[in-house]
Amino acid sequence: MANDTTLLLATHDGAVHLREQLDSLRSQTRTTWRLAVLDDGSSDRTVDILAEYSALDERISFRTRPVAAGATPSYLTLLDELDTPFFGFVDQDDVWRPDRLERVTAALAAAEPDRPTLVFTDSTVVDECRELIAVSSIARYGYRSARDVALPRLLVQNGASGNTMLGNRALARLATTITVDRSELFAHDWWCAVLAATAGELIGLDEPTLEWRQHGSNTTGATRRWYDKAGLTQVRQLRRRARALLEPAAAQAVQLHRLVGSSLSPADDQAVQALAALHTNGVSRRQVLACWRLGVRLSPLPRQLALVAGAS
Repeated sequence: MANDTTLLLATHDGAVHLREQLDSLRSQTRTTWRLAVLDDGSSDRTVDILAEYSALDERISFRTRPVAAGATPSYLTLLDELDTPFFGFVDQDDVWRPDRLERVTAALAAAEPDRPTLVFTDSTVVDECRELIAVSSIARYGYRSARDVALPRLLVQNGASGNTMLGNRALARLATTITVDRSELFAHDWWCAVLAATAGELIGLDEPTLEWRQHGSNTTGATRRWYDKAGLTQVRQLRRRARALLEPAAAQAVQLHRLVGSSLSPADDQAVQALAALHTNGVSRRQVLACWRLGVRLSPLPRQLALVAGAS
């Protein structure tokens, strides 16, 4: 059977944990996959490990670039080149359960091929030594279940972790259309999630399918709680952190409305435009409260209160 799924991996100085991840991919019960890797300017032994594994397994290929461009540009570059029905994002330091690809592909294959579709799952959160931190990454994002990950809240709080995602070619084409200003996208996985939720189908599975490793070098993390670190009375820190979240989320909302605005429901259209207004008018407390009334909010409540307190 031909390979029907391209797994996309952007690496950067990931030598410490990369072997475990590659071994977990090669141990999948579903074998019709290939792995395309773009190394983003690593200075450790990452490239040596990739060369070793590509020699061991013909399904693994990689290329390098000397100067790092960042995770989102790297993954979008790989997504541009998709030529299989399905794709999946891979982190360099996680560990997949053996049946992960089989289970998630089954859910994705049941969807209409011409409808942009994304399937994501829960994951367990572990530390650098794979000791358990939390049984559910989705719960740590403040969602009760995968089914609750949806607009309008998804616009500012992504509960669909990229390392658990599998999507179809229709979604890949939409996400990489030339009319999108990629410099305005918050993250490749978040972008795919909001597109699927607005222009296709976003499917969440509550079963954990991988171990999400947390350590000091994570690009994103499941355990960061900026409102706890800042405290509700430390206005300067709150303002800086609120802007760090809302400004790129608002810029991404502008791109979302530009691309799929005509297909949004009236309620979703109002929510997307309210968030996009922050990009044009600035992060004002009045506008943040307006977004909150439309369901564009963080959870639990202390996160949202910190967001409001941090607005100008």
